[in-house]
Amino acid sequence: MKTYKKGNKIINASEKAYELIYKNQGYKPYDETDKPLTSLTVDKLKLKAQELGIENFEELKKSELVDAINEKIEDNQSDIEDV
Repeated sequence: MKTYKKGNKIINASEKAYELIYKNQGYKPYDETDKPLTSLTVDKLKLKAQELGIENFEELKKSELVDAINEKIEDNQSDIEDV
């Protein structure tokens, strides 16, 4: 089973059911990384910061973590665009 989202509605369905039914209804694959950063816990934000290679993330407050993660993601995207 995988998770799919359409607007605010989230469902679990098999890949076959998604392909046959839900895809045509506008559902898209969904995972927890699609959530806004502000809805994540500080622990999850710290894990994400660590994955992104943000230094000194352990000392940051929630709002600082969100800002640092957003900045890192924007930097990574601009690096891709420069290629």
